[in-house]
Amino acid sequence: MSDVRKKWLISFIILLAVGALKNLYSFLQGNCSGDEKGMLVAPLLIWATATYGFAYEKRGDGWLAWLIVTIPLTVILTIFLLSVGFVYPVGMSGSVMYYVFYAFKIAATIWFWICCFAYRKENLQIKQIER
Repeated sequence: MSDVRKKWLISFIILLAVGALKNLYSFLQGNCSGDEKGMLVAPLLIWATATYGFAYEKRGDGWLAWLIVTIPLTVILTIFLLSVGFVYPVGMSGSVMYYVFYAFKIAATIWFWICCFAYRKENLQIKQIER
């Protein structure tokens, strides 16, 4: 396993852990009904399965390119919505945990985005060699 591939996988796992911790915190706070719990977990699992399958297993550069485009848009949108007070994580509004969580989530997302650049570059180089 290459160093770039290993870093990408570690950043991916950290990003998933942050999402899982947010969901776990919401569950423990009791702020979600049974139906809402599934709605919190399903998108994370779908995104994780697609990202791991297309980017890691198949070494696809198309999915990585999609992530490179969409991640900055979601980070900017998240920061904007948080700054205007439009979005509050379930059970965290106004608490210190709210700000710590989102600061860590944004940092982890930016690191994952940087790793996506390097991993896509490596995948393209491998494809060039194979041709």
